[in-house]
Amino acid sequence: MTLIKANRTEVSKSSVQGIADGYDVFGGGATQGADGSGKTGYAGGFVALNDEGLFENNDMTYADTIRGASGLVGPFSGTTLLNSEYSFNTVRGIEGTGNTYHIYRDVDPSLSHALAAKTVDQNGKPTEFKGDFTNGSHMDDGTGTSGSPGTSGKLKLHLNRYDVAHLAENAFIEKYADLQYAVIANNLGGSNTGETNDVKNVAKAMNAYVSAAKAVLMLDKAVTDNNGGLTPEPDDGQDPCGLNGCQTVDLTLQKVWIDGQLTRPDSIDLTIAATYTNTKGETITPETITCYTGSCQAKDRDNPMTVTMSAADGSPWSDTWRTKITGLPVAFKDETGALHYYTYTVKEAQLIYGAATDTQVEYKTPSEAGYSVSVDYGKDADGRYVAKVTNSAPLPNTGGSGTQWIAMLAVIILGLGTAWYLRDNRVKPAATGGAGTALPFGGRRGRHVR
Repeated sequence: MTLIKANRTEVSKSSVQGIADGYDVFGGGATQGADGSGKTGYAGGFVALNDEGLFENNDMTYADTIRGASGLVGPFSGTTLLNSEYSFNTVRGIEGTGNTYHIYRDVDPSLSHALAAKTVDQNGKPTEFKGDFTNGSHMDDGTGTSGSPGTSGKLKLHLNRYDVAHLAENAFIEKYADLQYAVIANNLGGSNTGETNDVKNVAKAMNAYVSAAKAVLMLDKAVTDNNGGLTPEPDDGQDPCGLNGCQTVDLTLQKVWIDGQLTRPDSIDLTIAATYTNTKGETITPETITCYTGSCQAKDRDNPMTVTMSAADGSPWSDTWRTKITGLPVAFKDETGALHYYTYTVKEAQLIYGAATDTQVEYKTPSEAGYSVSVDYGKDADGRYVAKVTNSAPLPNTGGSGTQWIAMLAVIILGLGTAWYLRDNRVKPAATGGAGTALPFGGRRGRHVR
């Protein structure tokens, strides 16, 4: 069996942690307000599609909305494929060892039980429960005294956290649909009437299962493509508006591709938007901003402005493209003399497949092309401002179609009396990070990036 399954991918002892609002995972063109579609609309908090891969001892925290095509969605893994003639090869066998995900709800910590329904009435109200499927419940802000050791309060969120073992042996959640009628309660009977030990029984719908196309593990809160931004400030003692009002900053755009099995576009359009806060505390996006040349010549530019990048902005076969935008203003003074600093944010608008001279050019959003996008702001080693835009593909289809030909090869090898030893491939998440030292105003898109 080692030889036949030698092409199996293994992911072990990995962790994925989101942001305070939770990271979202969308598949098949899904958005915050709409389900995905198509045969490839997979979406899972840790892996979208697992094709016979082995997952052990992984932890997934702070995932929020997971949405894709109906039937291809799950809180931990969206869809798992397993084609085996052996009864001991099961989905639980390849995903059920030590994998944990977490559900967060804004409720009193006394609602410590997460109960899976066994039977429901004609109105969809649970009438009997299988039992408690949480490994522990506690407040995630560090004040909880129960729950899994060492997991409380990573982001100090005042939410009750339910630790769930994915496909664990003797667990009550064997598939995503088992969450459909789950409740959270302060009693093991899931009752909302009467008392237990002189305490009024309380039970509420968990609502982790929204539909076969959507799971919600946190508060279903929309996250914008760019959180924070880049607010350049001059060195101490320098005039933020500079000589004749032309204090400027250069911004390096760094495009990083983690394609997986996706097709990389020929070019992309990025938008750079400048905003400022007025005296009322309102965020303003002006229609134009005044940029300056090296000789302090003023030139108005549209805001937001569009910047196109292509493979020409990187070395051959490079996974990183770079370009620099110069002459961006640091700040300006309004008619009353009040000083306002600009904050710059970067967003990927579209991916372009084909050259401008081609008869057919295809334009796609990142989600339509299968990518998730994150934006990090920081400084490089030389103190230059950098916005790093990373496009990541979901984890590739693990395992796969190599099983059959490897099996035939095994028969031939055994016939020759030769012993081969193959090691399982191990896939570990690539190291990620900002373009340099993270700034306090930096932000990351709340999508799940691997």
